[in-house]
Amino acid sequence: LRFLGSPLRGWTTAAMGSTLEEGVDPALVLAALPRFAFAELGCIHLECADRSLLDATRVPSGFHVTTLPGYELELAIDGEPRSDADLLAAMTPHGRRDVRRSLRNGIVVEAVDPLDPGDFASVYYQQVSEAFARRSRLPTYPVERVEALIRHLGPTGDLLLLRSRTPAGEVAATGIFPGIPGGTAEFWMGASTRSLQPQLPNEALMWEALRRWRDRGASRFNFGGGGTYKAKYGGAPHTMPWARRSRFAGLEPARAIAFDLYRRRQRAVR
Repeated sequence: LRFLGSPLRGWTTAAMGSTLEEGVDPALVLAALPRFAFAELGCIHLECADRSLLDATRVPSGFHVTTLPGYELELAIDGEPRSDADLLAAMTPHGRRDVRRSLRNGIVVEAVDPLDPGDFASVYYQQVSEAFARRSRLPTYPVERVEALIRHLGPTGDLLLLRSRTPAGEVAATGIFPGIPGGTAEFWMGASTRSLQPQLPNEALMWEALRRWRDRGASRFNFGGGGTYKAKYGGAPHTMPWARRSRFAGLEPARAIAFDLYRRRQRAVR
Protein backbone atom coordinates (compact mmCIF):
# COMPACT_ATOMS: atom_id res chain seq x y z
CA LEU A 1 0.00 0.00 0.00
CA ARG A 2 1.30 3.45 -0.90
CA PHE A 3 0.54 6.70 0.91
CA LEU A 4 1.51 10.27 0.09
CA GLY A 5 2.04 12.41 3.15
CA SER A 6 3.22 15.94 3.59
CA PRO A 7 3.20 14.90 6.41
CA LEU A 8 1.26 11.84 7.57
CA ARG A 9 -0.07 11.69 11.11
CA GLY A 10 2.46 10.37 13.58
CA TRP A 11 5.50 11.45 11.58
CA THR A 12 6.34 14.17 14.14
CA THR A 13 7.00 16.31 11.08
CA ALA A 14 5.86 19.88 10.63
CA ALA A 15 3.87 21.06 7.62
CA MET A 16 5.77 20.56 4.39
CA GLY A 17 3.28 21.48 1.69
CA SER A 18 4.55 22.56 -1.72
CA THR A 19 7.35 24.80 -2.97
CA LEU A 20 5.55 27.08 -5.40
CA GLU A 21 6.55 29.80 -7.79
CA GLU A 22 5.25 33.24 -6.93
CA GLY A 23 1.62 33.70 -7.93
CA VAL A 24 0.70 30.00 -7.97
CA ASP A 25 -2.50 29.33 -5.99
CA PRO A 26 -1.85 26.56 -3.41
CA ALA A 27 -5.55 25.65 -3.42
CA LEU A 28 -5.31 24.73 -7.11
CA VAL A 29 -2.22 22.64 -6.41
CA LEU A 30 -4.04 20.77 -3.64
CA ALA A 31 -7.02 20.20 -5.95
CA ALA A 32 -4.71 18.57 -8.51
CA LEU A 33 -2.89 16.44 -5.95
CA PRO A 34 -5.37 13.51 -5.77
CA ARG A 35 -5.07 12.75 -9.49
CA PHE A 36 -1.27 12.79 -9.22
CA ALA A 37 -1.22 10.70 -6.03
CA PHE A 38 -3.84 8.13 -7.01
CA ALA A 39 -3.39 7.80 -10.78
CA GLU A 40 0.33 8.43 -11.31
CA LEU A 41 1.85 7.31 -8.01
CA GLY A 42 -0.64 4.55 -7.26
CA CYS A 43 -1.32 5.78 -3.72
CA ILE A 44 -4.53 4.97 -1.85
CA HIS A 45 -4.37 7.85 0.64
CA LEU A 46 -2.86 11.33 0.87
CA GLU A 47 -2.51 13.98 3.54
CA CYS A 48 -1.17 17.51 3.28
CA ALA A 49 -0.53 20.45 5.60
CA ASP A 50 0.72 23.52 3.75
CA ARG A 51 1.45 26.79 5.54
CA SER A 52 0.85 28.66 2.28
CA LEU A 53 -2.79 27.55 2.58
CA LEU A 54 -3.97 28.66 6.03
CA ASP A 55 -7.62 29.36 5.22
CA ALA A 56 -9.61 26.14 5.71
CA THR A 57 -12.46 27.50 3.58
CA ARG A 58 -10.15 27.40 0.55
CA VAL A 59 -9.43 23.67 0.86
CA PRO A 60 -11.01 22.05 -2.23
CA SER A 61 -14.11 19.90 -1.88
CA GLY A 62 -13.61 16.18 -1.39
CA PHE A 63 -11.05 16.55 1.39
CA HIS A 64 -11.52 15.83 5.08
CA VAL A 65 -10.00 18.68 7.07
CA THR A 66 -8.54 18.71 10.58
CA THR A 67 -7.36 21.96 12.13
CA LEU A 68 -3.87 21.91 13.59
CA PRO A 69 -3.58 24.31 16.55
CA GLY A 70 -0.36 25.93 17.61
CA TYR A 71 1.48 29.12 18.45
CA GLU A 72 3.77 31.30 16.35
CA LEU A 73 5.95 34.29 17.06
CA GLU A 74 7.17 36.78 14.48
CA LEU A 75 10.96 37.14 14.74
CA ALA A 76 11.06 40.07 12.31
CA ILE A 77 8.78 43.06 11.82
CA ASP A 78 8.67 44.66 8.37
CA GLY A 79 11.77 42.68 7.48
CA GLU A 80 13.78 43.90 10.47
CA PRO A 81 14.86 41.43 13.18
CA ARG A 82 13.25 42.11 16.55
CA SER A 83 15.55 43.22 19.36
CA ASP A 84 16.00 41.25 22.57
CA ALA A 85 13.97 43.90 24.39
CA ASP A 86 11.16 43.57 21.86
CA LEU A 87 11.11 39.77 22.13
CA LEU A 88 10.94 40.02 25.92
CA ALA A 89 8.19 42.63 25.70
CA ALA A 90 6.13 40.25 23.56
CA MET A 91 6.17 37.65 26.36
CA THR A 92 3.69 37.52 29.19
CA PRO A 93 4.86 38.90 32.56
CA HIS A 94 5.10 35.28 33.71
CA GLY A 95 7.27 34.41 30.71
CA ARG A 96 9.66 37.34 31.19
CA ARG A 97 9.98 36.55 34.88
CA ASP A 98 10.82 32.89 34.25
CA VAL A 99 13.40 33.67 31.56
CA ARG A 100 15.16 36.14 33.85
CA ARG A 101 14.98 33.77 36.81
CA SER A 102 16.51 30.96 34.78
CA LEU A 103 19.48 33.16 33.94
CA ARG A 104 19.84 34.28 37.55
CA ASN A 105 19.82 30.61 38.52
CA GLY A 106 23.02 30.23 36.52
CA ILE A 107 21.54 28.12 33.72
CA VAL A 108 23.90 28.12 30.74
CA VAL A 109 22.67 27.16 27.27
CA GLU A 110 25.12 25.73 24.77
CA ALA A 111 24.77 24.83 21.11
CA VAL A 112 25.70 21.29 20.09
CA ASP A 113 27.39 20.73 16.74
CA PRO A 114 24.96 18.60 14.65
CA LEU A 115 27.98 17.14 12.84
CA ASP A 116 29.45 15.96 16.13
CA PRO A 117 26.46 15.56 18.47
CA GLY A 118 28.01 13.02 20.84
CA ASP A 119 25.39 11.67 23.25
CA PHE A 120 22.87 14.45 22.57
CA ALA A 121 20.21 12.14 21.07
CA SER A 122 20.42 9.57 23.85
CA VAL A 123 20.31 12.19 26.62
CA TYR A 124 17.33 13.88 24.98
CA TYR A 125 15.56 10.55 24.58
CA GLN A 126 16.11 9.67 28.24
CA GLN A 127 14.54 12.96 29.23
CA VAL A 128 11.56 12.67 26.90
CA SER A 129 11.00 9.06 28.03
CA GLU A 130 10.83 10.30 31.61
CA ALA A 131 8.19 12.84 30.62
CA PHE A 132 6.06 10.23 28.84
CA ALA A 133 6.41 7.77 31.73
CA ARG A 134 4.84 10.28 34.12
CA ARG A 135 1.66 9.91 32.05
CA SER A 136 2.04 6.13 31.76
CA ARG A 137 2.88 6.43 28.09
CA LEU A 138 5.69 5.64 25.71
CA PRO A 139 7.44 8.07 23.35
CA THR A 140 5.74 8.10 19.97
CA TYR A 141 9.02 7.44 18.16
CA PRO A 142 12.29 5.57 18.81
CA VAL A 143 15.62 7.21 19.53
CA GLU A 144 16.70 6.19 16.01
CA ARG A 145 14.34 8.80 14.58
CA VAL A 146 16.11 11.52 16.55
CA GLU A 147 19.48 10.21 15.39
CA ALA A 148 18.25 10.15 11.78
CA LEU A 149 16.97 13.71 12.02
CA ILE A 150 20.36 14.91 13.25
CA ARG A 151 22.22 12.83 10.67
CA HIS A 152 20.20 14.12 7.72
CA LEU A 153 19.52 17.73 8.71
CA GLY A 154 22.82 18.40 10.45
CA PRO A 155 24.89 18.84 7.26
CA THR A 156 22.37 21.34 5.83
CA GLY A 157 23.09 23.94 8.49
CA ASP A 158 19.36 24.23 9.15
CA LEU A 159 19.33 22.41 12.50
CA LEU A 160 19.89 23.95 15.92
CA LEU A 161 20.58 21.64 18.86
CA LEU A 162 20.61 23.23 22.31
CA ARG A 163 21.10 21.97 25.84
CA SER A 164 20.84 23.72 29.19
CA ARG A 165 23.33 23.03 31.94
CA THR A 166 23.04 23.80 35.63
CA PRO A 167 25.88 25.57 37.46
CA ALA A 168 27.00 22.06 38.48
CA GLY A 169 27.32 21.07 34.83
CA GLU A 170 24.30 18.75 34.70
CA VAL A 171 22.36 18.59 31.42
CA ALA A 172 18.97 19.83 32.61
CA ALA A 173 17.15 20.29 29.29
CA THR A 174 17.57 19.62 25.58
CA GLY A 175 15.87 21.06 22.52
CA ILE A 176 15.76 20.39 18.78
CA PHE A 177 14.99 23.30 16.47
CA PRO A 178 15.06 22.90 12.66
CA GLY A 179 14.41 25.96 10.54
CA ILE A 180 15.04 27.89 7.35
CA PRO A 181 16.58 31.38 7.16
CA GLY A 182 13.99 33.67 5.65
CA GLY A 183 11.25 31.22 6.60
CA THR A 184 10.04 29.37 9.66
CA ALA A 185 12.00 27.94 12.58
CA GLU A 186 10.32 25.09 14.47
CA PHE A 187 10.43 23.78 18.01
CA TRP A 188 10.52 20.10 17.01
CA MET A 189 10.88 18.60 20.46
CA GLY A 190 12.34 19.38 23.85
CA ALA A 191 12.67 17.65 27.18
CA SER A 192 14.15 18.14 30.62
CA THR A 193 15.09 16.27 33.78
CA ARG A 194 12.23 16.61 36.25
CA SER A 195 14.37 17.01 39.35
CA LEU A 196 16.16 19.97 37.73
CA GLN A 197 13.06 21.76 36.41
CA PRO A 198 12.82 24.12 39.43
CA GLN A 199 15.94 25.82 38.05
CA LEU A 200 13.93 26.69 34.89
CA PRO A 201 16.26 25.19 32.26
CA ASN A 202 13.48 25.05 29.64
CA GLU A 203 12.93 28.79 29.82
CA ALA A 204 16.59 29.59 29.21
CA LEU A 205 16.63 27.06 26.37
CA MET A 206 13.64 28.62 24.60
CA TRP A 207 14.99 32.14 25.03
CA GLU A 208 18.27 31.09 23.42
CA ALA A 209 16.45 29.35 20.55
CA LEU A 210 14.39 32.45 19.75
CA ARG A 211 17.45 34.68 19.62
CA ARG A 212 19.64 32.27 17.68
CA TRP A 213 17.03 31.70 14.98
CA ARG A 214 16.35 35.42 14.78
CA ASP A 215 20.08 35.95 14.23
CA ARG A 216 20.09 33.21 11.58
CA GLY A 217 17.45 35.14 9.65
CA ALA A 218 14.27 33.16 10.35
CA SER A 219 11.18 35.34 9.98
CA ARG A 220 8.96 33.43 12.41
CA PHE A 221 9.14 30.79 15.12
CA ASN A 222 6.58 28.00 15.35
CA PHE A 223 6.29 26.48 18.81
CA GLY A 224 5.25 23.09 17.47
CA GLY A 225 1.60 22.43 18.20
CA GLY A 226 -0.76 23.18 21.05
CA GLY A 227 -0.04 23.83 24.71
CA THR A 228 -1.18 27.10 26.23
CA TYR A 229 2.10 27.46 28.14
CA LYS A 230 3.72 28.42 24.82
CA ALA A 231 1.83 31.71 24.89
CA LYS A 232 4.09 32.93 27.70
CA TYR A 233 6.97 33.20 25.21
CA GLY A 234 4.98 35.60 23.05
CA GLY A 235 3.45 33.06 20.72
CA ALA A 236 0.09 33.98 19.19
CA PRO A 237 -2.55 31.31 18.47
CA HIS A 238 -2.09 29.87 14.99
CA THR A 239 -4.11 27.29 13.08
CA MET A 240 -3.43 25.36 9.90
CA PRO A 241 -5.71 23.06 7.87
CA TRP A 242 -4.59 19.43 7.57
CA ALA A 243 -6.31 18.04 4.48
CA ARG A 244 -6.65 14.34 3.74
CA ARG A 245 -8.32 12.28 1.06
CA SER A 246 -8.55 8.57 0.33
CA ARG A 247 -8.98 6.79 -2.96
CA PHE A 248 -11.58 4.49 -1.38
CA ALA A 249 -14.33 5.67 0.98
CA GLY A 250 -13.73 2.90 3.51
CA LEU A 251 -10.23 4.12 4.29
CA GLU A 252 -11.42 7.11 6.32
CA PRO A 253 -13.10 5.06 9.10
CA ALA A 254 -10.20 2.58 8.94
CA ARG A 255 -7.81 5.46 9.54
CA ALA A 256 -9.80 6.53 12.60
CA ILE A 257 -9.73 3.00 14.01
CA ALA A 258 -6.00 2.68 13.40
CA PHE A 259 -5.33 5.98 15.13
CA ASP A 260 -7.45 4.94 18.13
CA LEU A 261 -5.47 1.70 18.44
CA TYR A 262 -2.25 3.69 18.20
CA ARG A 263 -3.34 5.99 21.02
CA ARG A 264 -4.25 3.00 23.17
CA ARG A 265 -0.79 1.58 22.64
CA GLN A 266 0.78 4.86 23.71
CA ARG A 267 -1.10 4.68 26.99
CA ALA A 268 0.45 1.30 27.76
CA VAL A 269 2.90 1.16 30.62
CA ARG A 270 6.44 0.25 29.60
